[in-house]
Amino acid sequence: MKIRQGFVSNSSSSSFIAVFAKINDSANVSRLGDYIKTGKELIEMNYNDYAYLCCGDWAGVEVMPEKEDLDPEAKYIIFESWGGAGDDDSDFWEGGDDGYMNYNVELTDFDIGEQEVYNSVTEENGFTEVNKGFGAGRNG
Repeated sequence: MKIRQGFVSNSSSSSFIAVFAKINDSANVSRLGDYIKTGKELIEMNYNDYAYLCCGDWAGVEVMPEKEDLDPEAKYIIFESWGGAGDDDSDFWEGGDDGYMNYNVELTDFDIGEQEVYNSVTEENGFTEVNKGFGAGRNG
């Protein structure tokens, strides 16, 4: 599993998966500890770092709320990964009749660990404000 740290720039086709949620019951989230940040940490991030966090707009995935909507005292799960749906572009795109790429990716195309994180972040598991998505596209 490839976990993006900070801003990454490249110009290729890729898949992207992201999860953002507020933690209301920390009993069920201990195994997701690497992805926990406080609202205060997020609010204090510089503009560019926050703007690119969990943002794969090129893949149709943007899950982060506006900073002013964050609770500085709350804890949040923030998970993002790219490229997990295949080792090369051909795993999830086909050339369309119109000459453009058609990017088709399903959750089951992603690494099993990415699927587990994605599926475990639910209201039933102690999260609220759940926003998650996945997709594929040309990121550059």
